[in-house]
Amino acid sequence: MLTIDHGPHGSAHFRTTVEVTGDTIAYMPFSAMQRLVCLYFLGRMDESALDEACVTLRELYSHQEERLKADIDAPRDFHRLAAKPALRTIERQPFYISD
Repeated sequence: MLTIDHGPHGSAHFRTTVEVTGDTIAYMPFSAMQRLVCLYFLGRMDESALDEACVTLRELYSHQEERLKADIDAPRDFHRLAAKPALRTIERQPFYISD
C-alpha cells in the first residue's frame, strides 16, 4: 500500500509491506488482520479524519499503558479479582463520511 502526503516543501511516501507466512491468508491471526485493516483505513483518511484518529489512538494506547503499569505495580501477595474496567468517556461530535 502506498500513501503520499504532500506538503509545501516536499512530500512523504509511506509504503506498507505485510509479509504473511503459511499456506494461506485464512490462517493469519485475527490480530494481524485487524492491524492490516487499520493501516488501510489510516492510509485513506484525509487530514481532519487523521487528526481525530491520531488523538483516539493515542488515548487508547495511553489507557493500555496505564493498565499494564497497574498490573506491574500490583503487589503479588494477593489474588486479583476480575472486574469490569472503568473507561474514561469523551464526548465527541459524530463525523460523517461522504463520497
